[in-house]
Amino acid sequence: KDLQVIVPVNLRPLFALLGGKLGEGKLVMKELVQRLQGNTIGVLAVSLPLDAPSRTAAIRTVRERLGFAKLMPEALVGYLTASFGGFLPLSTQQSFARRTLGKADVAVSNVMGPPRTIHIAGMEVTQIVGFLPPPPGVSLGVVVSSYRGDFQLTVNSDMSSAGDARPLLESIEAELGGVTGRRHALAA
Repeated sequence: KDLQVIVPVNLRPLFALLGGKLGEGKLVMKELVQRLQGNTIGVLAVSLPLDAPSRTAAIRTVRERLGFAKLMPEALVGYLTASFGGFLPLSTQQSFARRTLGKADVAVSNVMGPPRTIHIAGMEVTQIVGFLPPPPGVSLGVVVSSYRGDFQLTVNSDMSSAGDARPLLESIEAELGGVTGRRHALAA
């Protein structure tokens, strides 16, 4: 059995590349690309193994499947569909999201924070917490984040369908400890 996962993909580098290529000709894409440079996130759906014979085999399979998925236009198509879907009535948007995203078991994201300590208004920021509320129809949101080289994992669940996220978080912590040999900061 596989776990159905949706993963956000940053499309800004793709739009920057397209803008440079298309802006040279008669097509005026530079302004469009600049407008799209905000929160330009697409989504990939990937099946990940639950029954791999070893951790190494599981990691290899995940890397292969994500690498292949990133070569496909799915993330860009998803972004464009969501962009145009924003013009539909809210109830239609929500229904569409539940039907398409609801096939996923979990939404997973990674947030790479600054490698060095940052300060806001002269105060040292001691921790940054990544947060991914589960999209409509998806029970779990999982974020892997880092700050100052420290790793953190956050699990958010829809209590009505997934229940308490703490047992899952504890099993992930045990698995990560087996892979890395150390404890990590985790939050449910």
